[in-house]
Amino acid sequence: MKKVLIIVLLFIVQTSILSLHAQKNGLIGKSLIPNSKSLFFAAAGPAYCFGDIGGSRYEQFLNGLNDWDVLNTRYLLSFGYSQTFKHNLGYKLNIGFGSFTGNDENSRNEARQYSFNSKVSSLSLQGEYTFLGGVHSNSYDYYSLYFLGGIGIMNSNAEVMKNGVAISQAPADRIYDQIKLNETAVFIPFGIGYKYSITPKFSIGAELGWNYAFTDFIDGISTVTSKENDLLANISITFSYKFFDNLTPPCRCLPYNQ
Repeated sequence: MKKVLIIVLLFIVQTSILSLHAQKNGLIGKSLIPNSKSLFFAAAGPAYCFGDIGGSRYEQFLNGLNDWDVLNTRYLLSFGYSQTFKHNLGYKLNIGFGSFTGNDENSRNEARQYSFNSKVSSLSLQGEYTFLGGVHSNSYDYYSLYFLGGIGIMNSNAEVMKNGVAISQAPADRIYDQIKLNETAVFIPFGIGYKYSITPKFSIGAELGWNYAFTDFIDGISTVTSKENDLLANISITFSYKFFDNLTPPCRCLPYNQ
């Protein structure tokens, strides 16, 4: 996973060098692909792991949304490269780093006395579809609303504790629970986002996203009562800088009356 992240970082650095070269030669602002724009972006915000440890004292409803524990909310950071095209389609290469935690205190499983801490890194390729606003709308709006979805790979390094003591295997009173502290798995990111252009090159926005992992070990444990894989949720503030642009905005001309 670390090798993949290094390769991606080198790609982004190389892209930055090419951008500076284009600026030096008077090419900045012109993408090689017609009707497209290229961006660097960064995002940060609170995040939560819906795993086997912690949750609400009550039974789940709305697919477990009531299990979100504000006090155990941590963070997710991400950055990368994105490109948008006409027909309101685009993609982005996203690198993420997050911290997650949880415990059984005040949950319906309080008697277990489990807790966990997990560090997660991820790499994903995501598609975007702008369904409202954007540079290709009829009025050339400065805002956009979009859906996102894709596929990626994530790595987690967890610490699982029982009664405050770190464990690496199932305790004697819960022999059917499984513990796996390091896990690499495929995941599916999806969500909805909003973006507003403050200047021709700089924009700010927000994303509400979910990351469904094809594993039950992001929190380091899969209990005997587990029914679902782990899910990461996040709310991020996004910042984007446009360094290439070859857009043809729609005409705002008044109708010609003969």
